[in-house]
Amino acid sequence: MKDVMKIALGVASGLVIAGIVWLIISAYIVKTAAEEITKASQTATAQIQKNAEATAQKQREHQARIEAEQRKTKAQELKARQAIIEAEQAAIKLRAAKAEAWRNFFTKSPECENPPTMNVMSNCANVAIRAKHQFEEQWNASHSTNTQVLPPSPKPIPLQADGSLPPGFEPYTPPGGIKRYGAQ
Repeated sequence: MKDVMKIALGVASGLVIAGIVWLIISAYIVKTAAEEITKASQTATAQIQKNAEATAQKQREHQARIEAEQRKTKAQELKARQAIIEAEQAAIKLRAAKAEAWRNFFTKSPECENPPTMNVMSNCANVAIRAKHQFEEQWNASHSTNTQVLPPSPKPIPLQADGSLPPGFEPYTPPGGIKRYGAQ
């Protein structure tokens, strides 16, 4: 019986040792699996965070591009509006300069202010029309390359009975190259 006890005790000890080894191995496997799960979880979390940061960065860059494009478009629109305003102002100034140049280019003679007859009125109108045509030609020629304004007329132009300019009042060219009616 002693031998049977020894055998039973040996088998029981073997089973206990095997159980302890099994527990140690199981604990090691569980610990390793838990570490791997934690490591995988951390890696996945880091990857998710990295992807989220990359997505956020892409969104910020996209938003920055949109805002830059909007600023560029607004700047272009503002520049275009400013160019239109400047062109309108230049056109207004040019029209005013042209009106002033016409007033300086042609002065009605006193007899044309209140013409006594239809013939004198017709002659005055003809002289004014010819002067206006000449002014327009000179204005257009001078403003295709520069913006010269005509000097003032020295005195009104007296008319002959036939509506023509008297001798000495033919068109002339002063310094600057623009012809005008007036005394030489």
